[in-house]
Amino acid sequence: MEITTETLKGLISDGVGEALKRLEQMPVERRGGVVVGGVSPDGGTADKEVKTFGDFLMAVKRGDYKRLHSVYNSRIESRDGSVKAAQAEGAGSTGGYLVPAEFLPRLLQIAAENAIVRPRAYIQPMNSNTLNIPALDQNGTAGVGKSNFFGGMVASWTGEAGTLAETSVEFNQITLTANKLGGHTLASNELMEDSAVALESLLANMMGRTIGWYEDYACLRGNGVGQPLGVVNAPAAIPVTRAGSGNDLDYADVTEMLKSLLPSSQGNAVWILHPYLLPDLAALQQTSNTMVTFSQNLRDGLPTRLMGLPVIFSEKVAAPGSAGDVILADFSYYVIGDRRSLAIASSEHYRFLNDQMTWRFTHRMDGQPWIKAPITLADNTNTVSPFVYLN
Repeated sequence: MEITTETLKGLISDGVGEALKRLEQMPVERRGGVVVGGVSPDGGTADKEVKTFGDFLMAVKRGDYKRLHSVYNSRIESRDGSVKAAQAEGAGSTGGYLVPAEFLPRLLQIAAENAIVRPRAYIQPMNSNTLNIPALDQNGTAGVGKSNFFGGMVASWTGEAGTLAETSVEFNQITLTANKLGGHTLASNELMEDSAVALESLLANMMGRTIGWYEDYACLRGNGVGQPLGVVNAPAAIPVTRAGSGNDLDYADVTEMLKSLLPSSQGNAVWILHPYLLPDLAALQQTSNTMVTFSQNLRDGLPTRLMGLPVIFSEKVAAPGSAGDVILADFSYYVIGDRRSLAIASSEHYRFLNDQMTWRFTHRMDGQPWIKAPITLADNTNTVSPFVYLN
């Protein structure tokens, strides 16, 4: 599934508008003299102690540029990627308002808790649209008895007063380019029915989970064109041919994938499986002099580890029987570049006659593996990688 504008059109539920309408009518809530919720009734520079996520969203909706600048120090991300202060009235039409720093950790935590890749990847801040990162070139073939793990650096045994062999280190360059992930939703302005739901938490969850889900999908399966390069499509990944027929996951598939995994990744890698492969996982068995099965009885839950590594079921992988329905990956070898975490903009003009508010959310980042190809072992024949998938 390609992550296109059409795909992202319905990222955020239509309930955003109703939630904000209700939120706007909520009084400021204080506990022990500290503001914990609510929206400033006057806006502008009033109620500077009222700094809540809901109040920030309402300032965006109202076009309250004075409050966005003076209270939240929020900046505008223009369409060309530049950033400027939110001072001039009407300036918001050029882009979205960056979420203030005090709210970003909360949103990113929500996204990360529901993500597979980001919590395990190396996160690199980006101060410009592109960022070049040096990395060891481990893709050569040094020859039998020599390791490719050190970027071409070798050592040799030398007698007393002998001449040491010259050696050097080769580097690759990883280029991260900020890609934009986002979408818009049309939300009715009518007041929703009374609800006991914590509205600010609801809004934060909707935004964080949505951005997190689509980012995660791209880091697993993206094609690298205008989006991150997913591990399944990366040249560094190793495909393992399915041992059985149909949609099966067999014991031989598991061992073949482990064989191709980078040895140093044995402690960090995770299994990612399509949920419909659960029956195959439960039925895994090895038959030799004795029979060893994955599930020993029907009373306890399924083990959460396979060959000592965590098992994650996810809809983000390919359908059963397709390439990538099972992934074995060490995401410490995957780098995510964060350019801008989240920007929010609103407009009442796009669907004015329908009495609908339009909300737009954008997030700029990139992601790709540290290595560009599988690493050849010292036997000069076999290869391993931190990214292996069933083909």
